[in-house]
Amino acid sequence: MFRFLRAFGRFTAYILVGVLAVALIWFAANRLLDERPDSQRKAFLDVPDNAIPDDKNIAIGILGLNAPRGADFMKYGAEVNQLYEQRALWSEIQKKIHSPEELKLTVTSDQITCWLDPDWEGPKGCLPFENAAEVLDQNQELLERYKALYKLERSGNVGNNATIFISLTKLVVAEMRLDIRNGRYDAAYAKWRSQFQFVRNYLRGRDTWVGKSIGLVGFGMSLPVLEELVVRKPRLARVHASELLEVLRPGGIESFDLASSMRAEYLLLDTFLRGPAPESDPYLETIDRLAQKLAQQERFGNRYIRYSQDYIRTLQKPWPELAEEFQRLRNEYIETVGWRDLIDPFGWVFFARHVDWQLKPPTLFHQIYIADGKLRLATLVVQMLNADVRDQDIFAFLEKTDSRLKDPFTGKPMIWDSEHGRIYFASADYKCQINYFRVPVLDARGGRPPPKVSDATIC
Repeated sequence: MFRFLRAFGRFTAYILVGVLAVALIWFAANRLLDERPDSQRKAFLDVPDNAIPDDKNIAIGILGLNAPRGADFMKYGAEVNQLYEQRALWSEIQKKIHSPEELKLTVTSDQITCWLDPDWEGPKGCLPFENAAEVLDQNQELLERYKALYKLERSGNVGNNATIFISLTKLVVAEMRLDIRNGRYDAAYAKWRSQFQFVRNYLRGRDTWVGKSIGLVGFGMSLPVLEELVVRKPRLARVHASELLEVLRPGGIESFDLASSMRAEYLLLDTFLRGPAPESDPYLETIDRLAQKLAQQERFGNRYIRYSQDYIRTLQKPWPELAEEFQRLRNEYIETVGWRDLIDPFGWVFFARHVDWQLKPPTLFHQIYIADGKLRLATLVVQMLNADVRDQDIFAFLEKTDSRLKDPFTGKPMIWDSEHGRIYFASADYKCQINYFRVPVLDARGGRPPPKVSDATIC
């Protein structure tokens, strides 16, 4: 028995020494066999005029919206951004944003969601629209800060402050809706034009995917106001035709500058891998912390840049081809594992975690397609009103439109729904769900009633 235990002990020791030796060899390879920086990386990141001064950066202004009453909110936003750049504790950043002197909204976001459309009952707890004028008056300084963002150059990649930004967007839209209800259509249009120009400028900014998502939320709140205006007062589309066609001009996915989002995402991840580990961050998972310690930084950077360039080229292709192309990217960059991935497993997993969602069409990229499609719908309605197209001629008009104004998913003409007085296209992931824009009645003798906001499903 003693001999057996001694033999077993030696065997176990050999195993442990072997495991330790393999671990040491792996660690040495992990530290010593990193790649050299690829020349493509510098070319991808070296964009002329990439820096945006703080006093012209929309994102800096958004960070400062909560500044104390009477403070310079742009300067305050720059101070918050400094904390992000210094990788301060999350609690410290939140303490700065939500200081005891913070200028707060007098309402919650949920209480004013239904004000995006006063005819909508909205969720439980939403305030009556009759309170809108009083609430707008109570929050004038915050609204002035929000509107001051309209004059800024563009948005650059910094931390985000989405909650108050989205809430103030709701209030700005409510202000337009109040003007419409009181018959001040020209005032409502002027406010809509300024805010929508700002939203489009924001979406063209050099921001992360989170920033693009926030911009799309503002876009979705704002465009229905124009729809309501042209349905009630079609003359606005004629008086402001040139201006509207410019503001609404669909530019395809290029107008969202997704290449800049890929750069911003890379810089964010690269900073994380190269910087000191955050002491406390509620959003970090174990794999992120392991990657921060053990991922091969240069190899991650080379892989991410190659993927980004390939991904951006892929996005230029028609929607029907994307599912196959996304699978190709998945096979090439995520599912194919080589010996270098065994040396750098944490870097590989970290990379896969941060790009996997991009290769699923029904995500943010799908919403960008829908946003561009809505711009096409609105442009078509403005064109029809200026060409005095009557209901019986709408189908023929849509058939002859430029390819840049057709269904963004199928490339076919938009569909005319004479029963509900709207033109629409279906969502790619759910054909029963549609995106529409109502068409005003130009000839009351035709018998069609003014189009109302209706169900966005057709099945």
